[in-house]
Amino acid sequence: MNHINISNSDISTLPRVQAMRAVSKESVDSLPLSTSSSPSSTFPSPATGGPIVHIDCYTDPDTHKEFVLWEDILLAFKDAVHVRHGSRIVPFSKGADFRTLEPRRIAAVPDAVLDIVIEDPVTARSEPPSPAPSSMQATTVLGAPHTTQQVISPPPSKTLLEEPQETPSPPLPSKTLVEEVQETSLKVEVATRPNSSSSVPKEVTKQEVQDSGIRPTEITQPSTTASATRRAPQAPQIPQAPQNLAAASATTEVTQTILNASLGDKDAQVTLGNMYMRGQGVDQDYEAAMDWFRKAAEKNDPVAQNRIGDLYRLGQGVDQDFSATMEWYRRAADQDDSTGQYNVGQLYDYALGVPLNYTLAMEWYEKAAAKGYPPAQHSIGDLYSHGQGVEQDYVKAMDWYNKAAQQYHAESEFRIGTMFEEGQGVPKNEPIALEWFKRAVEHGTTDGWNVYTQGYVFFRGLGVPQDLGVAYECFVKAAEQGHIPAHIEVGNMHYIGIGVPVDYTKAMKYFLKGASQGRADALQQVGGMYYHGQGVPQDFSEAFKWLSQAAQYDFLPAMTDIGLLYRSGLGVAQDYDQAFFWLSKAARGGRANAQRELGFMYHRGLGTPQDLELAFEWCLKAADQGHAAAQADVGTMYHHGRGTAQDLPKAIEYLLKAVDQNLAEAQQELGAMLFIGEGVPANQSVAFELILKAAEQGHAEAQSNIGVMYGTGQGTFQNHIKAVEWWRKAAEQGNASAQFELGLAYLGGKGVAVSVTGARELFALAAAQGHEEAKVYLEYIQNNNLEQ
Repeated sequence: MNHINISNSDISTLPRVQAMRAVSKESVDSLPLSTSSSPSSTFPSPATGGPIVHIDCYTDPDTHKEFVLWEDILLAFKDAVHVRHGSRIVPFSKGADFRTLEPRRIAAVPDAVLDIVIEDPVTARSEPPSPAPSSMQATTVLGAPHTTQQVISPPPSKTLLEEPQETPSPPLPSKTLVEEVQETSLKVEVATRPNSSSSVPKEVTKQEVQDSGIRPTEITQPSTTASATRRAPQAPQIPQAPQNLAAASATTEVTQTILNASLGDKDAQVTLGNMYMRGQGVDQDYEAAMDWFRKAAEKNDPVAQNRIGDLYRLGQGVDQDFSATMEWYRRAADQDDSTGQYNVGQLYDYALGVPLNYTLAMEWYEKAAAKGYPPAQHSIGDLYSHGQGVEQDYVKAMDWYNKAAQQYHAESEFRIGTMFEEGQGVPKNEPIALEWFKRAVEHGTTDGWNVYTQGYVFFRGLGVPQDLGVAYECFVKAAEQGHIPAHIEVGNMHYIGIGVPVDYTKAMKYFLKGASQGRADALQQVGGMYYHGQGVPQDFSEAFKWLSQAAQYDFLPAMTDIGLLYRSGLGVAQDYDQAFFWLSKAARGGRANAQRELGFMYHRGLGTPQDLELAFEWCLKAADQGHAAAQADVGTMYHHGRGTAQDLPKAIEYLLKAVDQNLAEAQQELGAMLFIGEGVPANQSVAFELILKAAEQGHAEAQSNIGVMYGTGQGTFQNHIKAVEWWRKAAEQGNASAQFELGLAYLGGKGVAVSVTGARELFALAAAQGHEEAKVYLEYIQNNNLEQ
């Protein structure tokens, strides 16, 4: 139950209150009852009663009528049986389908004192209940105190793209946005706050794999920003059982429901199934839930049919069986049930028991969306936003998100917020984005979107100082509510060490939860952790398995990694044709790393005939996306005229771009051009500085060149000891030039004691790699018995 906190600035918008008092059951038993709508003054009220208690009223966003929550009444009058207005019993409010609305409520009666009938003599509390602890408070986004009467009007019927400058926004809050967010930071209540003293990602040591063809940086790592890259399928929505079952009337409620269900009332059977599924009012029992749902399903109740599909989908009370899930969802869908149609679409959208098929997913979503079903409208927006099964179209995506947002669908409100934040189909506008995030918080109380959105805002520092600790707490709290994107964010933070210490075991736990629901980025991260042996034993076969599952969703990072695994033969038989296929698919999807690796395939003729021009074209595509290694490749190809005409100014332009990203290969290449004055005036001092930066990053060729520059005194002072030091580092990495130079140092005793044996061994290593001068020296030592 949400208790709304009211600040002084909100006095003008205070909600109405309902006056109530407790009366004993004995004092009303003799009074005649009325269920008519005639004025209650026809009969007298009980003469005796307890002190008057005022309880907040809420406003129904659809009817705009005021009501009082039964749960609030029970907090004030613990033994309440029912409510009377004069002689008339006030019934629980019902919806258009004649089912009692949840949470249970009664209509407010303005300017009247309602009698709360209790079993025992009057024991109502003389004071209103004290405010609930902050964990029960409305932790709105942005912490703004609000009344439930302040209903945010839905977005306009025309799309936001038509007139972005006139995009309607929610009523202005009584506080500034910064004040609201700062208040929220005081209201978040979850587990003990982790140490967030440092927001700098900790460096993670990667396991090197010799000759793998996959550099550690190529296996995609989790994002350092909160963002839902791949949509997560919606968890089945199980209606809450009556919230007051733990109160004095619990036994009566459960007994009556069981009685009605046993007599064949299908609505009661569904309600009882939900109660067993949730463990509300009864012990949680999935098998009992299944039994009651089946009884209602036999009467063709679509709600029950969907629930049975949910149990099979989640593996609750039965073995997980997506075939059975589809069977039961189809039974509901074939009755033109919008929830069933949406559920069928989810199975096709996420390849749950059926092949991935975005076209069929769209067809089923459209059936449900035509009836105004918000989750289906949102899912259509997702397909347009991600370009899955349709051409990517942010305008259409926004239109569909708007349709759902008009019905207060929190995830759609969040997504519209991110589109304004990132400028997807609309101009970037952070204030409007924040207003949409506020709506998501206010309306996402049942599915975790409220606390997830709070975490997102604090993670990104939108309108507030960035606070990774609060973001983490919010994400954990949302994850505990089953919110899949929150699992991904918590996993990312533990993996990288943002706001919390690096903990691969915890990261894997959260990623696996997301992966179990078909979340492509979670599947990707699980695969990457198996590849690197992080939190689990290194297992390339397992890595391939998980990455393959992510790749089936057309998830570009996973397709890239699958191509690299095929190329290297790690976890799967080496297959250049398959490598070329997957890298081509990801490259055409716009993945920069895949474009660069596809260029490499064309350059080497792996899985395709060698074509240096195509190699250049694909590397250029990646370079123009800011891919540092591709920029170095393009600069090198312009330098040497490979796949394109030689163009030294262009070479320098692209190499400088990569140098700005501290790429060692570019530092070495540009340094070499500066050293000899190729395309630029010679400057050996600057050349030394650039090449030294590359050498310090472990670049073997640069280390060898630094050794030469120290040995000859070019670009720096001459120092044979330092020359030997750098040659040794490069030689240990197998660099033939460094092995040869170090051999000469041993032979001549420069910077190191003379050792003909040491020189011979080094010349042999270099000669084995085809170094011609090393072969000459090795032969000279052997022919002249210099080791004698």
